[in-house]
Amino acid sequence: MMKSSLSAALRPLTLVALTAVLGACASAPTQYYTLAASDNPTVQGAARFGINVHDVTVPDAVDKAQLMIRQSGDSSAVVPLNGSRWAGSLQDEIQKTLSANLVSRLGAINIQGITGNEQKLPVWLVQTTFHRFDMILNKAAVLDATWRVNPVRMGSRSARVCQTRIQVPAAGGVDALVKSQSQAISLLSDVIAGAIDGHTQVQAGNVAQVQSLGCHSG
Repeated sequence: MMKSSLSAALRPLTLVALTAVLGACASAPTQYYTLAASDNPTVQGAARFGINVHDVTVPDAVDKAQLMIRQSGDSSAVVPLNGSRWAGSLQDEIQKTLSANLVSRLGAINIQGITGNEQKLPVWLVQTTFHRFDMILNKAAVLDATWRVNPVRMGSRSARVCQTRIQVPAAGGVDALVKSQSQAISLLSDVIAGAIDGHTQVQAGNVAQVQSLGCHSG
C-alpha cells in the first residue's frame, strides 16, 4: 500500500519534470549555419571567362536541413542536430560557396543559370560529386569529392576529372566544426582553381590534409 501511494505521489512530479525539459528544448533558439567564407578576397581585373558550378551531388545521409554529425571517425551512424540547421539546402550551400570561391580566385564571372552569357563568353563548367561530407564532432571535417572541369569555347583546353580528399581538424563544438567544413570547401576550391588557371596554390597550412586520389583528362 505504501509503495502504491508513493508511486502515485511521484507521478505528478515526473510529469512536471518532463514538461519542463520539453519546454526548455522548445524554447532553445535554432542556430543557422552557412559554409560561405567570411573573408573571400576578390581578384582584380576584367573577367576573361565565366564559372558555372552547375551540378553538386551530396550523399543522401547528410543531405538534410539539420547538421548531420558523426560521433567518431569509424562510426557509420550520423545523428541530426535539430537545433543546428543549414541556412539553405546543403547542395545550395556548397554550390554557392564553391561558385563564390572560384569567382574570387580566378577573377571570373559567376554565370550560373545565365544562359545568355554562355553563348558568348568562354566558360568553365564545374561538376562535383561528394562521396563523403563528414562532420566528426570534436575531431575533424572530412570531404571526399570527384570533380570535373569542362572548358567551353576555350580553344585547345581539355576537360579534367579528379578525386580529392580533404581533412581539416576541428576544435570542440558545432561552430568550430562548421568552420572546419567551410575551410575544407575553401581548400577544394583552391584545388579546382589550380586545375583551371595552372597556378592557384592550395593554402592548407600545417594541419589540414589535402590528398589527390588521381586525375585524368576527359
